[in-house]
Amino acid sequence: MEIKMTGYCPYCKKEDHKQIANGLLNNDNYGVLSCPKGHSYILYLRNNKYEWLIRNSLNAFNDRYYLEAFMALYQSLEQFRIAFIKASYVDNNQNRFQIIDKLFQKMADSTQILGAYKSAYLLETGELVDLPDSKHNLMTKNMSIVPFRNKIVHQGYYPNEQEVFYVKSSILGL
Repeated sequence: MEIKMTGYCPYCKKEDHKQIANGLLNNDNYGVLSCPKGHSYILYLRNNKYEWLIRNSLNAFNDRYYLEAFMALYQSLEQFRIAFIKASYVDNNQNRFQIIDKLFQKMADSTQILGAYKSAYLLETGELVDLPDSKHNLMTKNMSIVPFRNKIVHQGYYPNEQEVFYVKSSILGL
């Protein structure tokens, strides 16, 4: 995954010039940005990956790339779930970061991530999530997002603007 990113060039800023530098955010949460004057620098981000995926999804939606908008949005949801699970482990005094990271290297399946998220959510809040009778679930027009995602990924379905809008509204709570 690579996401376009921009920032002010720190070298040009020292020279009292404001130049926009462009680059790509990579999977390690950093990017190499370059400005038109040829300066390059590395920008490390403290934001969670899901925040950048949401931004990427909204940009794709505005540009009418609905398949890309949906996939980035769904990836942001999974990355949020992973961040929530990790925070839950830390909150419950399981500060074994290397083991937790190893767990998520092995847990690449969406259903495994969802199951771990449901367990962590129950542990943290005492409430059920993402079940038809729970007050917190991701439904769009009476359809669960997971089967819709499977239709897109496994059957090659192209979502339209309205479908992606409903999913976006459900995930982001709009």
